[in-house]
Amino acid sequence: MTTPARNVSDFLGGDHRRLDAILSAVEGLVQSGAFVEAAARFAEFVGGLSRHIDMEETVLFPAFEEKTGMANGPTSVMRAEHVEIRRLLGVLTSALALSDASAFSMADRQIHEVLGAHNDKEERILYPLSDRIAGGERERDELVRKMQAI
Repeated sequence: MTTPARNVSDFLGGDHRRLDAILSAVEGLVQSGAFVEAAARFAEFVGGLSRHIDMEETVLFPAFEEKTGMANGPTSVMRAEHVEIRRLLGVLTSALALSDASAFSMADRQIHEVLGAHNDKEERILYPLSDRIAGGERERDELVRKMQAI
């Protein structure tokens, strides 16, 4: 991004797009049979997605829960989906280590389904609501700064 993100929606939504682009590159490498390169790019994806999840679970979700009083609301659903996402990352990593394009393709379809629905809920509901309840511009900036520090 050319300007710094000033709210949750811009910051984390932009990170979704960045991660999607990396995964797309990995898929192209797998299709061409370049498994070593695919594994290296996938490690970048795993690191980035793990950081993204950590930012949400350690900063955003607790702030959301504190402001709304909803500990068993949307954040509990997001945390459960994070567990499934992490499981699929392991399956994909194993498939790449074995140079198994078929196993990668099956797990890749699954992660696209899970991530697609997950990201959509975050971008349409959780992030905009988080921006609204954070307070003013200063509070939104501070929330983003805390996530960037992870």
